[in-house]
Amino acid sequence: MMVPRQARSDDSTGALGPGRRRLLALLAVWLLLVAVPPLGLWAVRDDWLAEQNRPAAQQDWEVFRRDMQQASKEGWPVKRKVPKSPEPPLRVWLRDYFGLAVAAWVLFGSVLVLFTGFLVTGVAASSGGPAILNGRESSSPPPPR
Repeated sequence: MMVPRQARSDDSTGALGPGRRRLLALLAVWLLLVAVPPLGLWAVRDDWLAEQNRPAAQQDWEVFRRDMQQASKEGWPVKRKVPKSPEPPLRVWLRDYFGLAVAAWVLFGSVLVLFTGFLVTGVAASSGGPAILNGRESSSPPPPR
């Protein structure tokens, strides 16, 4: 036989418990750190590609490659490797690897936020954790068990 769930006193006011607040805070941090940077890059990607497709950008890249070839022939103390790509690297990255870079950012950023969230939750659940993370109002130590 199922017993009806009793309403808690904080349900009527709409207040969130410490666990839900922590979860919402972690979700907000995840959105801020994982979703915002790729969206910002997506917003400027077309402008950067247009800038990289200008003939002046291609000329700058060719001049750089020529300078690296010259530097490698002159016997500098540091051997310079001549870039093999006929196109500027930023153009190639924005055109060919942008989706992969965003997917990697979201994957690794999510793993980092999840791991950090577990650490913060573990610290908050311990008896010696900071008061704000444990949902206590004051910074006084917890009562003895």
